[in-house]
Amino acid sequence: MRTFFLPQQGKAGVLTIAHRGARSMAPENTLQAIRKAHAVGADMCEVDVRLTADDVPVLIHDKVLERVSNIREVPDFQGRRSWAVGSLTLEELMRLDCGSWFLAQDPFRCIRGGKIPAQEMESYKGLHLATLEHALGLIKASGWRINLELKDVGPKRNQVLVDRVCALIRDMDLVDQVLISSLRFETLEAVRAMGPEFHLAFVDSIVHPQVIYRLQSIQATTYHPKHTLVRPDLIRACRGAEIAVNVWTVNRLTDLRLLQAMGVDGIITDVPQRMHTLRIVPAAV
Repeated sequence: MRTFFLPQQGKAGVLTIAHRGARSMAPENTLQAIRKAHAVGADMCEVDVRLTADDVPVLIHDKVLERVSNIREVPDFQGRRSWAVGSLTLEELMRLDCGSWFLAQDPFRCIRGGKIPAQEMESYKGLHLATLEHALGLIKASGWRINLELKDVGPKRNQVLVDRVCALIRDMDLVDQVLISSLRFETLEAVRAMGPEFHLAFVDSIVHPQVIYRLQSIQATTYHPKHTLVRPDLIRACRGAEIAVNVWTVNRLTDLRLLQAMGVDGIITDVPQRMHTLRIVPAAV
């Protein structure tokens, strides 16, 4: 079985995977967050993918737009029954400011800490929602890697999301630079049905029974458990099955060092800029 990305390729002994891009330093899931993650030396980035009303894959975590856009302030949207991503067309979504909220909220206190240059902050004003096609264009241009987490967009549209994402990856010749992940095992089964070439990762928040068997059943290359669930025996089992383990979401250096020593392959983090402070230590398994 092919592993997607070998642990020794990580700059700190484990892979640094920027969660939603470098979301502590730029608005999450934007092209700027992807660029920033690359600039601070992350080994790859992770983003979330949903569908617009006209079936265009876009990068956004939440089902609705209130948290990461100015939709509340735009008069044209005040009478809408829904502010869900899937209820608006791409043209409508492109009328929203998806960056200024970051300046107002400073969710990781990087602005008040003086860690973001004024010119970068200015560039966040008026940011558009990123399409998957544009994000993959950045990955192709930089020769980098990306993890696409496919969100649940409803039983009638999950297959559409899978079809559109797989088609883009193939058309742009990026199969070996893209890892596709999901909390929905059914979504990963649908991706695998599209072809044997796609790299798959199962995102897990509870450690499902027989998880190794489930991963093997879809030829998954990677397992993404919540970091609080990780134990040495789980890592040993995955290692024996040639399945890489990337854990989420880890921001404290004490946790980073513990998980690194335990033998995880990658760490999904909101603060990829901190990872250079890690010591390289031998794996415990």
